[in-house]
Amino acid sequence: MKVLAHFTAEFSNIKSRAGFMLALLIYTASFGQSNNNEDEYSLAEKLFNTYHKFGLHTGISSLYVENEPNAVSFQLEKPRAFEIGVTYNFYQYKNYNFTANIAFRTYDLTNFEQLKKEDLNFQYDVAGDLTVGPNSQWKVNVEMNYLFKIFKKLNGYVGIGPEVFLVRKIYGTGAALTTLEDGKEVGFTTTDDYNKNVFFGASASLGLYIQTKPLLLQPFFTYHYQPNKLYTETVKTQNLIVSENTVSEHHITGNYLMFGLKIIPSRSLFRSNKNN
Repeated sequence: MKVLAHFTAEFSNIKSRAGFMLALLIYTASFGQSNNNEDEYSLAEKLFNTYHKFGLHTGISSLYVENEPNAVSFQLEKPRAFEIGVTYNFYQYKNYNFTANIAFRTYDLTNFEQLKKEDLNFQYDVAGDLTVGPNSQWKVNVEMNYLFKIFKKLNGYVGIGPEVFLVRKIYGTGAALTTLEDGKEVGFTTTDDYNKNVFFGASASLGLYIQTKPLLLQPFFTYHYQPNKLYTETVKTQNLIVSENTVSEHHITGNYLMFGLKIIPSRSLFRSNKNN
């Protein structure tokens, strides 16, 4: 129960952060509407007159999990995912920048498990981590960014938009069974459950636009919320000698927190010098 309570509290904290990002977006948008300074009111338009609309991005994500208690201490650990993709800033209006992104994401799935010696009639517990993968997914999202000026070459932004996951097979962690002298198999078996290949959610972002002569650098944090579970693993224990047999579910929720960086070249970077 402590494990489940920990992840429930952590998930609630992340949802609060997403709510804060949304509130900040509404506040800054309202502030921008009341700003009469033309330079402060056309940040996105001016920015992409200087830089190209296409760029690259990369990021590292922490995927969130939920674990129910069980007799063998089985739990999924938080996967760390790496992604790389392309971004296209397809439309700008005053301080608003609309961007589309497509990325390829990969990660391993790790679980911890421990069978007690009393349940195996052993002299010691059997415990360890098991890692399987890699798992790979495609993600596509469209986001509206609102820019606000911080310094001359530095703008902040908040963003929000829908996101779609395209999922292939997610590799489960299998079973851990031991055969006793009487022929009984003791331990647990797992069943994977994911019958969808497309998942929908929403993302909120907070980041910076840093202007340099050759490149526009865009570090950012993104929180993604998804109403449907991305992956479920059901664990069933069997023939434990002392502990009661249990059935528990373990989820990759689909929610994640990511730190990323977008790199967009200046229009002058590839421009030929006609004087040469």
